[in-house]
Amino acid sequence: MKPKFLMLAIAILLALIILAQNTEVVVFRILFWNIAMSRIIFVFFMMLLGFVAGYATARFKGTKGSKKL
Repeated sequence: MKPKFLMLAIAILLALIILAQNTEVVVFRILFWNIAMSRIIFVFFMMLLGFVAGYATARFKGTKGSKKL
């Protein structure tokens, strides 16, 4: 098994465990709105947002001006 695949499998397993443990409903108050949702949905969206932000940072940082040794 390749190390990269193994790390990805472990990360996915840990994410699923975290999601499975957070199933209760929570209420978020943002200015004038009250948003009630399952915590599992909120945590999933935050993980997705973190993945997209990390991918975008790595993708669009680019190699302009960087020199490989």
